[in-house]
Amino acid sequence: RGVGDLLLDAVERWAARGGAELLRLGVFEGNEHALALYRRRGFLPTGRIRRELPDGRRDMELVKRLR
Repeated sequence: RGVGDLLLDAVERWAARGGAELLRLGVFEGNEHALALYRRRGFLPTGRIRRELPDGRRDMELVKRLR
């Protein structure tokens, strides 16, 4: 477990205490390390592209249900 896991632990606890039911984030296609972390932590792709940069990189949306 690395820093990413520790940060996600803290965010998930904070969001759950605040009554959140869903976490939503964006990650650029091709960022395989981040995608692996988020998938391992239960985030799933929605198929929605949040934005596309002028250089062609696309920001994919992932979500995780907390409840």
